[in-house]
Amino acid sequence: MQQDFRDQHVAEVAEAESDVAAWQAERDGMLAKIKSASGRKTSKNGPNISQPVRKPHKVTMPTFYEDVTPEALAQEIAAGWPSAALWSDEAALIVGSHGMSDESALRYFGLLNRFWDGNCFERFRTTAKSFTVTGRRLTCSLMMQQIVLCRLISAAGGVARGVGFLARFLLAWPRSTMGTRIYRDCDLDGPGLVKWDAKIKELLSLPLPADPKTKVLDPPTIFLSGKARNQWIEFHNDAERELSLTGQFGDIADFAAKAAENAARIAGIFWVVEKGPSGEVDAETMQGAAAISSWHLHEARRVIGATKVPQAVADAVLLEAWMQKPGASGVPRTQISPREILHEGPSRLREKERRDAAAEVMFRTKRMFETKTPNGIVWTLNPKVMGKSSGFGA
Repeated sequence: MQQDFRDQHVAEVAEAESDVAAWQAERDGMLAKIKSASGRKTSKNGPNISQPVRKPHKVTMPTFYEDVTPEALAQEIAAGWPSAALWSDEAALIVGSHGMSDESALRYFGLLNRFWDGNCFERFRTTAKSFTVTGRRLTCSLMMQQIVLCRLISAAGGVARGVGFLARFLLAWPRSTMGTRIYRDCDLDGPGLVKWDAKIKELLSLPLPADPKTKVLDPPTIFLSGKARNQWIEFHNDAERELSLTGQFGDIADFAAKAAENAARIAGIFWVVEKGPSGEVDAETMQGAAAISSWHLHEARRVIGATKVPQAVADAVLLEAWMQKPGASGVPRTQISPREILHEGPSRLREKERRDAAAEVMFRTKRMFETKTPNGIVWTLNPKVMGKSSGFGA
């Protein structure tokens, strides 16, 4: 659908780009006249310079984002298509990007949380362009391996869970079917798939509920029927009762706290696909959505339990990543003294006990070596791990 949309608007995009180029040339000419006139005497009425026309708008297109910093994502959504997606079947590109570094991960997660809530975001800068993101929507769909998920969970000292970022996702970890994937014929044009494809194309072809000039989205509100609302309240209360430390979801309270809201969102999606963007969600739809939200909640408990990273291992991942980054001299810190880590290293490794525990993991996995020199002990990063994802064992 995205490519079809782009193909249908090729001529419009070309015309808009031509208009922008013409406007830029006219503007440059006016500026040149002003500059020239300012250096010589002119008539009392000033130089004869016409008023510039308003800058024409570029044609915006639906976009899937992958390797993007939080600043670039916000700016692109503010000026571009109002409904966007952070989408990847290789989420290591996102989790391992500059936007997920310790320095910017907190901003990234906070920004995505704001978009998930559908709230406004404003950026004011003195040295860069300021802008406001309003009436925009962003969806995230990320596929990743276990080691990448562990990296995401441990990023910036566990910020992903601490700020409620992961809890906004519907986690799923399908069990492996390797060894049982025997070839079987299938009909990719079967009636079920054809009907599904047609329905999705129909929904995507609806006019965008947005202001034609600002692209601010104003989607219709879909309400719950009385019975659906009662079911939602019951599901909310059931999840809430299990949030305590002794409850069923005590170890994933952040996920359980979002379960009811996710159920409402799922119900809305089901209703739009089945009935369209109007009317009231019925009890049957709400019941199905609650069941799916509950399933994902149990999946979250299984996934988080299976990916718990010992602190020493998480710290070792951090230490290795920090050593690979350029230091003050502009080159990676592949050789460093333990004392330097206490003074210059990541904040949570400036405790001797945690630094030593992380180093022990790296020694054990042969990702770092210790040597004694006349000037003291030196820790050297194994050249074989440079540029690679950390692969520690607990």
